[in-house]
Amino acid sequence: MQQEWSGELEWSIHPFILPAGTNTIEWRYVKDASTSIGLDAAFIDNINLPLALVTNGSSPAQLRLSRQADGTFVIDLLGQTDQEYVIQASTNLIFWQNISTNIALGGRIRIADPASGGNRLQFYRAFVPAP
Repeated sequence: MQQEWSGELEWSIHPFILPAGTNTIEWRYVKDASTSIGLDAAFIDNINLPLALVTNGSSPAQLRLSRQADGTFVIDLLGQTDQEYVIQASTNLIFWQNISTNIALGGRIRIADPASGGNRLQFYRAFVPAP
């Protein structure tokens, strides 16, 4: 078992890594015998099962964006394990600003861009910095 919840909870994110190979993922909702309050239900949404990348320098990083309730973006980078990446943002594709420089532990980086909420257009890119 990976997670367990009880009661009425807000939406939340619960990431976990699956081992290589074939996996079975199962969710169970169990109703107890107590009084029915609220919806008496469980909701699962936005399941993200990214494919693994080849672990060599020829594979480009992949960026995935998620818009939060406040309008800001969370950026997920899937790239090479233990590789350093610079993530940049732009509102016009001409001027770019570094918003993160991180090591992709396990091939992943997740960052929030709090400045993105006020921009009508927002673009992102990632690259490996020169040695």
